Amino acid sequence: MAYLLNKEKISWAFYDFANSAYILLIPGVAYQIFFKEFIFKENPKASLFWGLSLTFSALLSAHFAPFLGRISDIFGLKKKFFIFFSSLTILFTFFLSFKISIFPSYGFLFFSFAQFFYTLSLSFYDSYLKEISNEKEAPLLSGFGWGFGFLGGIFCFLITMGYFKEKPTIENYPLYLKGFFLVALFYLIFSIPSFIFLPDIKRKKEENLFKFNLKENKKALKFLIGFFFIMQVITTVIYFTASFLSSNYGLGPKEILIFTFIVQIIGFFSTWGSGYLGAKFGIKKIFIFTLFIWAFILLSISLKVPKLFLIFLCFFLGLTIGSTQSLGRAYLSSLIKKEYSAEYFGFNILSGKAGGTLGVFSFGLLSSFIPNTSIPWLLL
Repeated sequence: MAYLLNKEKISWAFYDFANSAYILLIPGVAYQIFFKEFIFKENPKASLFWGLSLTFSALLSAHFAPFLGRISDIFGLKKKFFIFFSSLTILFTFFLSFKISIFPSYGFLFFSFAQFFYTLSLSFYDSYLKEISNEKEAPLLSGFGWGFGFLGGIFCFLITMGYFKEKPTIENYPLYLKGFFLVALFYLIFSIPSFIFLPDIKRKKEENLFKFNLKENKKALKFLIGFFFIMQVITTVIYFTASFLSSNYGLGPKEILIFTFIVQIIGFFSTWGSGYLGAKFGIKKIFIFTLFIWAFILLSISLKVPKLFLIFLCFFLGLTIGSTQSLGRAYLSSLIKKEYSAEYFGFNILSGKAGGTLGVFSFGLLSSFIPNTSIPWLLL
């Protein structure tokens, strides 16, 4: 734990703690249910619109992230950009709690922009891993941060569970709005340590703004190409598991939240542990091992396993859903120079979001036109 005895590292991990409440309860579970079963309840293409909102935000962030990262590296704007885009994410999450957000166009736009700004904030946040840790510490700190994030998701889940336990209706939808407000407030409060204590990197270089360094780093380029395909799977699972459990197993919001809660608890321990395994046996080896588990998960979902097997599905999702991404950012960190960290993590967003966009949009499109829900999962 000595690697954590530093206010910069602890405050960095607190942002994982803060933003995990957003990613779990807004796109992950509660807002996804609210979006499909209340805002677009009468629309048979609800899954398609959900996929479109994620696609819209992902394409925007993928387009801007590398260039903003390059600007950040050259002009020393990393902390300013990080705080700016985090604050906008929190603001649009607050907007989801306004009554006007129940109208389809407003709900669609508020959520899409929250996702857009959230993704941009992550590119600068993740790039700090290279600034505040060395190569040996990176998998440990990344694993701790992601595991701490699961803990944040659990805490916010417990705080808001009472607001999301029933399906949204015209009578109880204000409870959902109050829950979204609490998620935004949680995000704001626990982001403050990172806003205060992360270093303000003053680094100005006389370089061509439009000359990126990625093509000169073959290892990083190969990783990002592979990450494109990996994120097709992970993003689709994150954003469609709730609707899958509802439509295929008849689970209600309360049961889905319990399922998610179990995944979070397992993820807290496994992601932290994956950092230690990565430091001991090599990040790449443990990263690849998690991909085999993902293959097993997809096969299980596509085969429509018995309801009892969902317990095992919880376990395997908990093992991998944070570990793969945590090890991925640590591995990329080991391949780059800190002077260009924001640029590379901007390309990481481009790769991940492009892959995730393709996965989510394709899955949403297939789900809208193919009655057999197993086929889209199998095609992943």
